[in-house]
Amino acid sequence: MSIFCFGLSHQTAAVDVRERFAIPESALPEALARLKTIPGLTEGLIVSTCNRTEFYVTGEFRERPTPAFFESFYRDFRAGDERHLIRLWDNHCVRHLFRVASGLESLVVGETEIFGQIKRAYGYATGAKTTGKLLNRLFQKSFQVGKQVRSSTAITRGKVGDYSSPQNAFITG
Repeated sequence: MSIFCFGLSHQTAAVDVRERFAIPESALPEALARLKTIPGLTEGLIVSTCNRTEFYVTGEFRERPTPAFFESFYRDFRAGDERHLIRLWDNHCVRHLFRVASGLESLVVGETEIFGQIKRAYGYATGAKTTGKLLNRLFQKSFQVGKQVRSSTAITRGKVGDYSSPQNAFITG
């Protein structure tokens, strides 16, 4: 069984593209129900924020499920949208999630809001029973990694634009 992450973020797509693919929190239950209907998918979870929409899925896929999955999931999939998608398998997917949970993939590196957003996404998925053994272990571990990175580094110290402290001396506005 493989674990697969795909989606888009501030690193791959402009705001107007991200807005078309964003899934509001109120629509997550319906989106998760749709995930359950995908052939070959065993588990699934959706992280959707203003800066990213990412699907974490497990299963036995005969072919890589993007962009076919996106085309069926999003009625507004346009020619050229595929170039904005990231596709990460297995270890690369795990590493990416750990970086996201730690704030390393955020628009403002070290911001803490993403951690809560991932926890809420996980809560929705467990409530919808779209997670299982693999995604449960992965996301629980991502919470541990995110906390560890924040507590053992200076990633969240200081404020953006606070140039008075030495750890923020590298910020140039």
